[in-house]
Amino acid sequence: MPSYTVQPGDCLTSLAARFGLTEQAILDHANNQRLKDLGRHPNVLAAGDSVFIPDADPHVEHCATDTRHKFVVTLPKAKLRLVLVDAKGTAYAGKRYVVTVDGQRREGKSGGDGLVEVDVPPQATRGRLQAWMSDDGDEPEIDRDLAIGHLQPVASLIGVQARLANLGFSCEPTGELDDATRAALRSFRAKNGLPARDDDALVDDALRKKLRDLHEGD
Repeated sequence: MPSYTVQPGDCLTSLAARFGLTEQAILDHANNQRLKDLGRHPNVLAAGDSVFIPDADPHVEHCATDTRHKFVVTLPKAKLRLVLVDAKGTAYAGKRYVVTVDGQRREGKSGGDGLVEVDVPPQATRGRLQAWMSDDGDEPEIDRDLAIGHLQPVASLIGVQARLANLGFSCEPTGELDDATRAALRSFRAKNGLPARDDDALVDDALRKKLRDLHEGD
């Protein structure tokens, strides 16, 4: 199969499910070495990236004729991992949450590090997160739509904006350095001990590293 051009919402997990492969089979192919060399989290792909899709290795079962056989197919699953933290990275531990994906609700409480982890279909692209900061509250303090698989690399401005928004700073992932993004960048720098910068230097390596650290190293 020729190389595949990544579209918005694609990630390694969804591509593996689509083409009947494992994530590792795609990532470890020699033609995808460039992706590995970028040092990104494997599931953070940029729209326009080229991913080589190797041929699937068919599984063969030898069976007797004139006999009924039963085959069980295990469908792949993906893990959706979210971390509930405040703007400084302090975890919201033990908080009730509901994650809804493809009409299915998963409920629980966040871990000591704020982790929310649920199984989702590997090709899911949309979902919803609700979380309650107090046990007696009726309305969730966090109520957000989820764009699964859409996170862009932190090297891009739109990737920076998405991570800022995920961490509670008010900006939209547009790819434009607008006033809201500048304000979010200044606020993030101030709250995380990064030195102030002029507008043209608000996004630097130190800020990207801090964003990656708070965003679980992606």
